[in-house]
Amino acid sequence: MKRQMMRQLHAVYGEWLLKDGCWNFVVDHFKGARMLFLSEGLTHADIVAMAQEDYNLDMNTESVELTYSLQQMAPDLPPIHVSSDRHVWHDT
Repeated sequence: MKRQMMRQLHAVYGEWLLKDGCWNFVVDHFKGARMLFLSEGLTHADIVAMAQEDYNLDMNTESVELTYSLQQMAPDLPPIHVSSDRHVWHDT
């Protein structure tokens, strides 16, 4: 029997702002951060739905965008968007 591996994803609510040629992530301190637990086979839509639920978002007025920045990335490069299942799936 194959044991399913769970992974933790730290989700932080905020927005990316471009100022003086550098991208900075500004945290929404009211909504803060959440810990999402991901299992194999989750889709992009599953992760978006988890974030919507955990942050209690009204999808009529708010949307979820999954983005990140690499630690060694130049500050003038925009954040990386996770926008499809292709960006979520990985080999273990």
